[in-house]
Amino acid sequence: MAPPPLLLRRRRSRPQIKRPRRLHRRRHLQPAGEEKEEKKEKTAFDVKLEGFDAAAKIKVIKEVRGFTELGLKEAKELVEKAPVVVKSGVTKEEAEKIVEKLKGIGAKVAME
Repeated sequence: MAPPPLLLRRRRSRPQIKRPRRLHRRRHLQPAGEEKEEKKEKTAFDVKLEGFDAAAKIKVIKEVRGFTELGLKEAKELVEKAPVVVKSGVTKEEAEKIVEKLKGIGAKVAME
């Protein structure tokens, strides 16, 4: 006679326990409270025109033409799209000059 067949055992499904990931070794070994502060200073800024007074629209268009080298039509369309980035990737000093000029005319400008 042949031996009886082996019964296959069913595995009980166990709920999966989520375990926290191991921390990166370097970060884990640093004392608490001391974190590296390697914030790089921003070198390129964007000048954003957020709005302007209706009476100062022509002055704003002229100034935008001056520092963007756009034609009259393009500058007008750009100003009318406000809020819009007027100039991007400029140095901090140049961006501050542009912001001062536009604020002096009556425009609302932000440097990002």
